[in-house]
Amino acid sequence: MKILTIKLFLVLTSIVFFSRVFGNGIESYSIHYIASTNGIEAKALRSFTLVGDGIFQISNHLQLDIAGQIVATVNETSEIKALQNSFSPINYSILQTGLMKDSLTIDYDWGKRLATIKNSDEISSINLKINTFDQLSHQVVLQDNISKEKAQLSFNVIDKDKIIEYKYRILEKEQITTPLGDFKSIKVERIYEEDSRQKTSFWLASDLNGILLRMSQTTSSGINIMLEIQGGTLNGTPIAGSN
Repeated sequence: MKILTIKLFLVLTSIVFFSRVFGNGIESYSIHYIASTNGIEAKALRSFTLVGDGIFQISNHLQLDIAGQIVATVNETSEIKALQNSFSPINYSILQTGLMKDSLTIDYDWGKRLATIKNSDEISSINLKINTFDQLSHQVVLQDNISKEKAQLSFNVIDKDKIIEYKYRILEKEQITTPLGDFKSIKVERIYEEDSRQKTSFWLASDLNGILLRMSQTTSSGINIMLEIQGGTLNGTPIAGSN
């Protein structure tokens, strides 16, 4: 198995995770996905839970098995606090083990407007802009804005040791077929630079508070990756589409 192939799976953890938080309630879930590229598949698990007073935890787990052996795993979490009209990230971490090993943590100090970033080799800090998020927490706000039909679909995101603007747009409403049946969905895409070969599109369930149903990505090298829902629960109820 080439290192490049493993990297292609690992990028999935930084682009797909959606849920909806609203008012004083929460739509918690645990969902299983299959990620595939070039005939190779990996298992992914996404979960969203309440862990404290107005504090939610987003968790991603990705596992790549080859011939019954675990080749690579990624565990990623982000904690956010719900404010009156917005969200504030508290901390973020990602741990990659197996054939490729790496780690990164982000701790937010909003009083000092400073984020401390620790990776496998060094510690650095970055000045926080207003409404700055990490790879996971910005996606919660993105989906919340989509569900409330807000026009704001661009965000300041900490990407490694710098802040990058992530921009999205809504394309259309679409009926799609998955292993769990048919769903009404909203198709969204990330906006890249005009000369970029990258393309990322995802489909959110219109009738299930925007859970992620499917993701399609083309990398800068032209490789296609697909991720699709396989099963799961929303507030303890099994997720199912129409037949």
